[in-house]
Amino acid sequence: MSTHNFNDSLKFANSYNNYADRLYRKVFGGACEVIRDKKTQLLGADVKVKTANRDYFIEEKIRRFYYDDFFLEYWSSLEKLKPGWIAKEQICDYISYICIQNETVELLPFPLLKNAWERKGDVWKSTYPIKNILNVGDCSQYTTVGVCVPRKIVRQEISRIYQKAKI
Repeated sequence: MSTHNFNDSLKFANSYNNYADRLYRKVFGGACEVIRDKKTQLLGADVKVKTANRDYFIEEKIRRFYYDDFFLEYWSSLEKLKPGWIAKEQICDYISYICIQNETVELLPFPLLKNAWERKGDVWKSTYPIKNILNVGDCSQYTTVGVCVPRKIVRQEISRIYQKAKI
């Protein structure tokens, strides 16, 4: 089981706060704002992109190294049985998967990703590697659990859902 220090990981993520802003402005055509409110962050939004018509909320997942999978966290705390970000309701419109090593950003529409998880989550958990990550913080220790689903598989399932939804 690998170990993460929550505070170190948070510091690392915060150092890349505006990393994907150029992409967000290009895709959505609006101004980006880092969300600092802890309550909103816990609801699943790290960045707000304000456009003339609406605001888009983006949850950022930052990885130091490239892996050919998406880590889908289904337990935020195994000890407390707190659902992870893929298994609970979120306010985000998109998940932004950022990889520092190869300087890539991939946007996944969260409602479609969530739908894919609800349809295929059990299959993915029985097919792909499960990762338990021990997190240590100032006053706590907990285990995050997720499944490492190949990017290609996640994209295919999102595409299937999108194609079925087309009229």
